[in-house]
Amino acid sequence: RYSGVCKASCVFGVMLGCFQCTMSCFIVGLSMQLVVGAKSELDAFMNYVALLFIVEIDNALMQARVVRLLFSTDVDIHAQLAADKTTESTRKPQWTLGMMAFIAI
Repeated sequence: RYSGVCKASCVFGVMLGCFQCTMSCFIVGLSMQLVVGAKSELDAFMNYVALLFIVEIDNALMQARVVRLLFSTDVDIHAQLAADKTTESTRKPQWTLGMMAFIAI
């Protein structure tokens, strides 16, 4: 176990990460449906270019200095292992299900 870490916060963080990944996949799928559902090749190309333009606007907005100062996007996590009787004989940290799920994502 980690000392000074709230279990509810860890679970909430993993849930937010899963939600973010799910929403990204949903938006990509929705965008591809828009492109594939076009009636002509020209419409499909125009939809694709429009989606690229929207993505570039989003990237430019996130790189803006004002947005970076307003919202902190840097993450710095320091975890400290607490004494645990189950891992004392092996001297190895205990892998929990939450840790493995976080690494897999």
